[in-house]
Amino acid sequence: LGGDCMIQGQKTSIKVLLPFAYGDLSGGAQHSYLDLLRYLSEGRLQVIALCPPKGSLIDKIRSVGAEAFTVGHGLIWPFSLKRPLDSVRHAWVVSKKIGRIATQERVDLIHANDIASFIYSWMGTSMFAYNYPVVWHDRGFGRYPKVLRYIVKQLTRSDRVHIVATTEACRKLWVSQGINERRITTIYN
Repeated sequence: LGGDCMIQGQKTSIKVLLPFAYGDLSGGAQHSYLDLLRYLSEGRLQVIALCPPKGSLIDKIRSVGAEAFTVGHGLIWPFSLKRPLDSVRHAWVVSKKIGRIATQERVDLIHANDIASFIYSWMGTSMFAYNYPVVWHDRGFGRYPKVLRYIVKQLTRSDRVHIVATTEACRKLWVSQGINERRITTIYN
């Protein structure tokens, strides 16, 4: 992808929404997210970030010059199978905001960097907005309970969803779970 492209002879800029469920830079996924955001923001694409309001990530996002929105109340967007009612309530709020931003900002693509952001992005664009393409950068297949693997399998039936796996082994595991090979690509990072 380049920052500008020609569509019917008109120069246009590609906009990407990058939602992320964590507000702090505490691990590899968080640093990878910030690196991706920094790289894409260097004149390649128009990047819009969305994350929780608390923590150091929001300031880091703004320091690289990306447009940033927040949603939620704390450091993370809760997503728990042990407390499903809290998750559903929070999912509704976050998903609605993702759908609203995608529509208002007229994004071309949503790139989710964690499973909660992926599911919330799919919900938000399915329920509250036009069906935008959603790419999920998966780095943790082995940690997902069976119910989440089932949800991912159902979401990837949509033509607008794609998974980027960080290893070939991860890609093969998803394929063994029934994910169509055309819906998943390996990109090492």
